[in-house]
Amino acid sequence: MIIKKIMNNNVVFVEDRKKNELILVGSGIGFKMKPGMKADESRIEKTFLLSRFKEQKRLIELLSKISSEDFKLADHIIQYARAALGTDLDENIYVTLTTTWCLLWKGQRKALFSEMLCCGRSGSSTHRNLPLASTPSR
Repeated sequence: MIIKKIMNNNVVFVEDRKKNELILVGSGIGFKMKPGMKADESRIEKTFLLSRFKEQKRLIELLSKISSEDFKLADHIIQYARAALGTDLDENIYVTLTTTWCLLWKGQRKALFSEMLCCGRSGSSTHRNLPLASTPSR
């Protein structure tokens, strides 16, 4: 597979022997690579062949903005769901789940940081258990 474009160290666009355009995800797959070089197949963790342009564009945008750890977490959750449900899931679940996860986590980090600043705990070794999600009052 020949690299056509490098999005970041973990995401590259390639063309296979059948002239299909693929998105490859893997830790360091784009590191020190250049368009025209052969992709290191030992680094491939996930391959995407999306037939519809709209989904391909959304996936490209998402993969260029998130960390490989966030993507790996989403992939782990999706693989677990496939096994638990005993069925295949639409590949678009990667875009939906990963986007949702990243937005939720970003909001939680912001809330935790604000709480630390509000309580004067920035840089302090004092810890306090903060809820990860709000729970209904009883």
